[in-house]
Amino acid sequence: MKKFSLAIWAAALFLSLGSCVPQRQYLDLANQKAALEKKVAFQDSIHQLSLEESSEFQELNADYLQTLRTVEQLRSTNISLNQSYQELLQRYTNIMNQNREMLNTSSDMQQSLRNQADSRTVEVQDQYQKLTKLQQELTLREQRLQSMESQYAKTLNVRNQEIMDLQAQLEARDQSLSRAQSNLNTSLQENIEDKNLSVRQTSDRIYITVSQDLLFRSGSSQLDNRGKTTLRSVAAALNQEPDMDIIVEGHTDNTGSPDRNWELSTARALAVCKELIAQGIAPQRLTAAGRGAYAPVASNNTKEGQSQNRRTEIILVPKEVTRASMQRF
Repeated sequence: MKKFSLAIWAAALFLSLGSCVPQRQYLDLANQKAALEKKVAFQDSIHQLSLEESSEFQELNADYLQTLRTVEQLRSTNISLNQSYQELLQRYTNIMNQNREMLNTSSDMQQSLRNQADSRTVEVQDQYQKLTKLQQELTLREQRLQSMESQYAKTLNVRNQEIMDLQAQLEARDQSLSRAQSNLNTSLQENIEDKNLSVRQTSDRIYITVSQDLLFRSGSSQLDNRGKTTLRSVAAALNQEPDMDIIVEGHTDNTGSPDRNWELSTARALAVCKELIAQGIAPQRLTAAGRGAYAPVASNNTKEGQSQNRRTEIILVPKEVTRASMQRF
């Protein structure tokens, strides 16, 4: 556009030069031409420079846009990082708060543990003192126990000896009872056979049960001849066992008054003792007892039962059994 304007101007100038013009005007026109040419050259350089700057501007604008996009990306990244930073900061703050709470709690726990430890120390010391005291008591008890064991061993030896002696006495007593029963069975065989007399042995004595019909008449305490004969046989057997005491018990049925039965049973026991003494039995071996109707061996509701209850029992007791019974009192 500028070059086209310059061409028009040059043509007009040429046309003007072709006509008759003054010299001064020509110079003025020449100067104007030179000025215009400089102006055109300057404008061309500016245009060229503008073109170059426009290219650079486009490049710079592209760089700017790229930079702007980069800045936007960085801004977005910065926002994300800032959010992450804020989250990390909040987590750090929370952790610091938790640490402070834990430190406070730890301090409280440490103080509590110290208090517990102090309390436990006091308890341990107290338990140690108690343990020491118990140990001393245990030592004393062990000493007493050893003394008691020693005394017990001595007592046990004595008791064992007593037991051995007692066993020997029991064996001797059993032998004596067996021998006495055998002698009585032999001596009283006739009376045993007619069932007016029986002999039985228990663990520590022998019972000679004599029917009333063999010794006394009904209601009487006087021995008849048959009864005396029977008691002579009994006395002969008893004299062979001097180590036995003799208990004579009289028994009745329930016929009649209790007082009368008691008196009758006692009188009969005394009569038997007197006859045994007459036959050579030492009086100190004898004991008389009346039991009345209070120790029946059968029912008094029948005649057979009443007959069994009307009896005299001569009881042979080894003297060691008698002595043991007396020692209880």
